[in-house]
Parts: sequence; structure tokens; C-alpha cells
Amino acid sequence: MTPELIEARKQFGSILTRSKRAARPDRCLWCGKKITRFCDSHTIPQMVLRNIAIDGKLDYANVILENPLLKADQGIAEADVFHLLCRECDNTLFQDYENPDNLKRLPTGRMLAQIALKDLFLIINKRLIEIQLFNQAKEHEQSFFITHKQEINLLDKRDFFSELDRVRNMLETEDYNFELITWDKVDYKVPVAFQEPLTVYGDMNGDLIVDIYDNTDRTSIKQMHMCVFPLDDCSVIVTFYNKADTEYDRFAEQLRNMDQEKRLKFLGYFMFFISEDMILAKKFPHRTYFYNQVRGMFMDQYDIWTETKEEFEWGKQRNLNRFKYWKADMFPAILTKKYAMKLE
Repeated sequence: MTPELIEARKQFGSILTRSKRAARPDRCLWCGKKITRFCDSHTIPQMVLRNIAIDGKLDYANVILENPLLKADQGIAEADVFHLLCRECDNTLFQDYENPDNLKRLPTGRMLAQIALKDLFLIINKRLIEIQLFNQAKEHEQSFFITHKQEINLLDKRDFFSELDRVRNMLETEDYNFELITWDKVDYKVPVAFQEPLTVYGDMNGDLIVDIYDNTDRTSIKQMHMCVFPLDDCSVIVTFYNKADTEYDRFAEQLRNMDQEKRLKFLGYFMFFISEDMILAKKFPHRTYFYNQVRGMFMDQYDIWTETKEEFEWGKQRNLNRFKYWKADMFPAILTKKYAMKLE
């Protein structure tokens, strides 16, 4: 590592630390109790991550992106952590779904609500940090991308807290309004773990679902949820959404109408295109081939990095049709048996 890179890492680490510190609330986001030390909450349950860890280590998206400022791997204890809850809430809110036996069965409405709740904590934590990061960036540079992105970050924050209230009401009233889209249980262990809410721009016909690029208050951000849970003797891939969010009805139908093999191929592509938050095993069949194939596409995601409105509009149209032109053989099928790890 060169002295210049070491210094750049130090500077980036300092900026990130300041942003995290400024973003952290002084009360538990669920019970409201004032606390000084937040729990290390894991988005993906540690009992899931242990199934793909090698000597306690896991790979992150940066093993593909190769950003020299970021780590490519971390230990289980550091994986996908957020800091918004007190220990009591973290220990009690997610008990139904953080159970490997329950994960092997069709999820209940309460389990889906618990997953959605944790997903929301994850993205709220990310947005609060991003807002602080972009505040610092705006002190040094005013550009179309930075201004537009920050406007969207602030609208996201509004919508995510609104969704948090909606899920809180479900859990308090036990009136669960989530609908399972797909539940695929396979008899092998996939080498990737994933749990995140996803805002989908366009469906498989190229029709708009949610305008993620709208920086006015006309659009309310709604999400579907996707989970990939590698377990000890199988894997479970789940998608679901709130039935009130009818924007996703057609996309849900498109997913259900696929046979399982085709759906798993699509969901593998879908996950890597929309997110950078998957966690991967450090060893699995065809790993080098997979990373080499994915690297080029993985650089080209939803965020449109441009300084002109014209290029931005072109990028929006390209992304709207992204799933319309998907073909089953265009992306390595990470969720199929070809890439499966050995069962214990």
C-alpha cells in the first residue's frame, strides 16, 4: 500500500467517522430511551452469516468493486451493523425470525414484519450517515449530482420514518399487512447472504414502479423486501411487500409467474444490480469466474453519476428498461446449485 493510499484511507476514515458520529441519535429509535451506547445490531442474523463464514471472515461488495479506500472483508461481528437500538430492544424485537427452524418454514406475518422493521433500521441508519457525508461534500463542491442526491436523501429520510410508523402499528396491533411474493427453499447452501428493502424503478415490461429519481415531494418511496438466507442444510430466498403498496402488484405477479429456476437466476441479477450490501463467502465454486463476470456490470447501478441533466435523463431511461431486457444467461446465477457451498 502506497503512502498516498494510506493517507487517503485515513482521510476517508476520518470523514466517515465524523458522519457516523453526527448521524447517531441520542435515544433508542424504537423505545425512545436515552442511551449513550447503542447495541451492535446485525441486519442479517449472525446465525445465518456463520453458515458461509470461512474462519470467521466474510467478503463484501468491495471484493468486486475494488475501491482502495474500503475494506473487502470483515469478521462476522462487524458484518452489516447499525447503531440505532438499545440492547433490550435489539434482543426482543426480532426473536421470531432470528430462529433457524422458523426460517425453514413459510414465514408468518409477524416474521415478515420483524424483517421489514430491521430493514428499515438499516436504511434509516444509512441515510442518516449519507446526509452527513453529503453535507460535508457540499462544503467543498456544489454539483448537480451532490445537490440532487442530497435532496433525495432528505426525502428518503421522511419516507423511511413514515414507513417505520406503519410497521410499528402492525406489530402493536398484530394486524400484519405484508404479502409474500415468493418463497423458494432449495436443498443447497448459496454462498451469499442478503437482507434489504429495495426500491424498484421499473418492472419487466419497462413500466415505472417508483420514481426513485424524483427530487420533489410528489413521490413517496415504497419498497419491497428481499432476503437470501443460507442455512445449515438448505437456503431460503424470500420476497415480500406491503399490500397497501399497489405499485408492486404487477412486479409481484411477474416474479410469481416465473418457474423457480428462472426466478432464482433473475433474483441473483436483481440483487446485484440494485444493491451493494450482499455478504459473500470467501470460498465457493467458480468464485473467480463469478467476480470477473460481475465486476463490469456491478459498477453500473441505480445511482447515475453525471454532471448534466441531459445525461441524467438518459440514465433514467436506461435503468427503467433494465429488467425488460434481462435474459436468463446474461448474469452468473449465484443463487443456483452451480455456485453452492458444501453442506456441513
